[in-house]
Amino acid sequence: MISRRDFETAEAAYEQAVSQLRSARYSVDQAQARLQESQEQVQQTSIYAPIDGVVSRLNVEEGERVVGTDRQPGTEMMRIARLDQMEVEVDVNENDVVNVANGDTAMVEVDAYPDRSFKGVVTEIANSARVSGQGTQEQVTNFPVTVRLTSPHNLRPQQGSAGSPPDSTGGSPSVQRQEARFGPESMPTFRPGMSATVDISTATVTDAIAVPIGAVTVRDFNEVQPRPDSAAGKQPDGDARKKRARRERGGNEGSGGPGGRKEDLRRVVFAVEEGEARMKEVKTGISDQTHIYVRSGLEEGQTIVTGPYRAIREGLRPGMALRTPGGEPASGEEDGPTTASAE
Repeated sequence: MISRRDFETAEAAYEQAVSQLRSARYSVDQAQARLQESQEQVQQTSIYAPIDGVVSRLNVEEGERVVGTDRQPGTEMMRIARLDQMEVEVDVNENDVVNVANGDTAMVEVDAYPDRSFKGVVTEIANSARVSGQGTQEQVTNFPVTVRLTSPHNLRPQQGSAGSPPDSTGGSPSVQRQEARFGPESMPTFRPGMSATVDISTATVTDAIAVPIGAVTVRDFNEVQPRPDSAAGKQPDGDARKKRARRERGGNEGSGGPGGRKEDLRRVVFAVEEGEARMKEVKTGISDQTHIYVRSGLEEGQTIVTGPYRAIREGLRPGMALRTPGGEPASGEEDGPTTASAE
């Protein structure tokens, strides 16, 4: 039994103690939050690279000030390169990039090693183009393609023995130079920024019959007729060539020539048989910068006619007599795949 006044005083003291306890707990939580923030700030003073590699560029030395905030770009401190997995980035023209696919093999020529070629594989093909000279006649559109080198490179050489001679540069006698020992052909050393040229193989055919690209022409079989002057080894005169050129240019390709006659365009190659040009219809496949694959129409060892494309396209006719560049009649019986030039 106490008075009401004493009861209210005790109740107020209890509520005050509970409030103080709750405030103390909040203070503890606040202190823990500040501690965690401080620990995170301390951790941010240590920079960790996302990959293993070699420092290829160092922009900031120890003791220099760096910046890194949410509103300001951070300071580039260094660059890490994975030298054992070097890549080459090349620009491929928009007309050729459609033929390139991930996994295509490539041959890489590095300017620092002019007498050697290295193997690579296509790993990335950009979807965004690089346009140079935009809005001008020299506008060029290229797409970056990444090729990873698969040939061994940048291997760590074996170090010399502990008894290597002292440094000849005049340094301390206690500092010894480590001499690298290499095999008959040392491993290439590639560094970021080197220039290279890449040849990407988009398709490959083995044991193929290939001819120079200029030897393949397109003829309208409806107009190809042996002519007396051609059989005698004479070339058509200038007026005849002009008329034939106008006739071949007349009408749309595949839709019809003069008078609405439909053209029969086929790819042909002229082979040398008995000293004369014999037209052979061929079916072609892939090609490189100089040769084209002939899928059918020719046999290995046949002699074909090569020369300026215009001369073969406009001046060469079936049955025309041929001579070799030395002036001798072309027999077509030479050993191996030889060629005779059209005059």
